[in-house]
Amino acid sequence: MEGSSAQGRGVTRNRGLYFVGVLTYIVSLLPIVGVDPMRAVLLIPLGLATLAATECLRPRAASGRLGPKEGLIITLISVPYLALALLEPPFLLSVPAAFLLTTLLLYNANLQAWGNVTGTALIASLSFVWGGFIGPTFLVAYLYWTLYVFTGAVYVEYKLPFRRFSPNSVRLSWVVSLLTVAPLTVNHPLLALALVEPSFRFLRPGERLSSPKEIRNLGRKGLWKDLLFLTLLAATSVAYGLRVI
Repeated sequence: MEGSSAQGRGVTRNRGLYFVGVLTYIVSLLPIVGVDPMRAVLLIPLGLATLAATECLRPRAASGRLGPKEGLIITLISVPYLALALLEPPFLLSVPAAFLLTTLLLYNANLQAWGNVTGTALIASLSFVWGGFIGPTFLVAYLYWTLYVFTGAVYVEYKLPFRRFSPNSVRLSWVVSLLTVAPLTVNHPLLALALVEPSFRFLRPGERLSSPKEIRNLGRKGLWKDLLFLTLLAATSVAYGLRVI
C-alpha cells in the first residue's frame, strides 16, 4: 500500500502515503447519509497537512533523527486534533494515538519494518477521528479499513525480498482482524463481502518476490485490490445508511 514514490523537480513524493490518506478520507465519509458537508470540506486542509507532516516526519523517525524542528511540526499538527477531541468521544482519538505511540516505539527499538506497518495503519486509523468530526460515526467501516490496511502492510513487508517476515505473520494478522470485526459484522452482514478477496490473498500469501524489480508490479496490483475493497465497503455502508438492505 505504501512505499511508492514520485519525483519531479527535485521533490520526491510518497504516493502510497497519499493514496492511503485519500481512501481514508473517503472511508471517514461513510455511510454518506447524514454527513455534514461543511465539516467534510473543512477537514480537507487538516487531512492534507497531516499527510504532508507524516511524509516529512516518518523518515526521520525511522532513522531516530527527530529534533526540535520535528517536535514543532508534531506540536502544530496535534493542536487541531486535540480540539477535535473536545467535539467527539475521546476514544476515537485514542485509536490513532495508540498507533502513533506504537510506531515511535518500534522505530526507537530499530524495528523499522514493523514501524512501517503500524505507521501505515496510523493513517487508516485517522478515519475514526475524521469520521467522528464529519458525523455520523460508522465505527464498523473504520475498523474494517484500519485492520485491512494493517494486514495489507504486513503482506507487503512479507513480499519484499529484503525483509525477513514469515507468511504466518500475514495469516495471523488477518485471522485476528476477522475475529475482531466478527462481533460488529453480526448487525451488518453484507459488509463481509469486502472481506472475501482479502481473505484469499492474506491467508494464502504465496511466495515472496524474487527481485526488487517486481515491487512496482506488486504495488500496481495492490492498488486495484484496495479500490475493490473500498468500493465494496462503501457500497454496503451506503446501503445500510439508506436502510435499503
